[in-house]
Formats: sequence, C-alpha cells, structure tokens
Amino acid sequence: MVSAIEIQGGGTGSLLLWHGFTQSRWALINLLAPVLAPHYSRLAFLDNPGHGALAACPEPGAYFAAIESAWPAADLFGYSMGGRLALWHLATYPAATRSAVVISAHPGLEAAARPARIASDHRLAERITALPSPLGIGTASVQFTAFLLEWNANPLFGSRTLDRHDLAVRLRSEPKQLALSLERFGTGRQPDVAVAVATSGSRILYIAGELDAAYRRHGAQLSTIPNVTALTVAGASHDVIAHDPEYVSRAAATFLTGFGLT
Repeated sequence: MVSAIEIQGGGTGSLLLWHGFTQSRWALINLLAPVLAPHYSRLAFLDNPGHGALAACPEPGAYFAAIESAWPAADLFGYSMGGRLALWHLATYPAATRSAVVISAHPGLEAAARPARIASDHRLAERITALPSPLGIGTASVQFTAFLLEWNANPLFGSRTLDRHDLAVRLRSEPKQLALSLERFGTGRQPDVAVAVATSGSRILYIAGELDAAYRRHGAQLSTIPNVTALTVAGASHDVIAHDPEYVSRAAATFLTGFGLT
C-alpha cells in the first residue's frame, strides 16, 4: 500500500516527502536527501498513490492510516500533487505534524466546485487508462511517453523540459494505476484543508512561483492563517523546484530545521 525509499539520517524525527503527478519517489532524492538527512533520523521519499512502485492505488483513508502507522508524528514536504497529499495528511492527522513545506499545492475546493473538477479528472483518467502499459518498469512506451511530454508542455510548467532521466522517473508508473490516482486522490476528491491547517498548530511554509498566479493566490489566502508563511520564487512557474532547486532546498531545510527564513 505504501512504497518508499527510506534514508537514515543524523538527526531526530521523521520527514515524509511526496512528488508531483506523473513523477515517482526518485524525483526528489538527489536534491533533498543531502541537505535534510543531517536533521532527521528517517527520511521517507514516497511514491504518490498509483505512482512508481506502488502496485495498486489504495483508498485515501487506508493510505493515510498506513502512512501514520509507519511514520507517526512526521514533518512533511510535498510538491504539487505531493503538496496536496501533505496537506491532506495533515488535515487527517492534525496533531501529528510539527512542520510542513508545501509547494504549488491546491488547498482544496469548496463543495460546490468539486463535482466539475471530479468530472474533469475523470476525463483525463479515462484518457490515461487507454494508454498501453509499458512492457516493464522504466521501459519506453511510445504512447505513454507522448502523453508525458504533452503533459509537461502545459503552460503551467513554463519552460520546463524533461531530459532522459526525468522521463525514466515518470515511466516507472503504470498508466491504469496513474489514472486511478486521479480518480481517488484528485483535487476534486481532496477536502478543503484551511480549517484543519488553522487548528493544527503546525508550522507551514507555502512556496509558489511568481509566474504561477493561481497558486500564488492560494499561498496568499493560506498565509492569512497565523501559522502559515508564504514564499514566492522570482521568475518561477508552477515547478519551482525545477526552476531553482538550490534555493528551494535551502528554504525547505532552513524552515524545517526551525531556524526561520532569511
């Protein structure tokens, strides 16, 4: 149910890290493990549900319960879909998190707006389901590769490109499970986390790109909550990690280790 690479660190406590849609647990390791491992005893780089080596996409309740059982009272880090999962986990177990860094993450829709988003996610899921599965983990599938390149070409990601390594990371997923992740963990299924964030007592850093107007707005809205700090990365679109990985890793480490932001 839960797939992760766990790294032993030199500090105390646990940190859970989630990636973006179509990525896998390998996407963040090289960047974040070196700067964060000295501060935690356990770092778990997680496959999002339906991604990577996670064989079958679970239901949300079972997934978050399994996470909490394996890594209780953990700090959180997540980008895009992974940021939503971090916020969703925090909303489910509001007393379990001391600090969280969420990047370009939707805080949840109002109830009236959810049906339209569920329908939109379902249409995309149907398209992904129709893609042929790769013959093996990491192998090339012409149709799946074309979808991944098309997804990356979304103006949301600005000028981001996918090199061979990026594609290999994404080709670890199986299309039908990726589609199921949209059906079960899409934005339309996620609860509005604002109240849970406000009452959790957790310290939260919300990072968004300067050019990503919608998510800058989400950050500004959340930052009206006293325990939330919003940070904007100059010149960045949705994927601020790809735009300025060193800045993001330093900001995350500085915040999570309790020294504030410079």
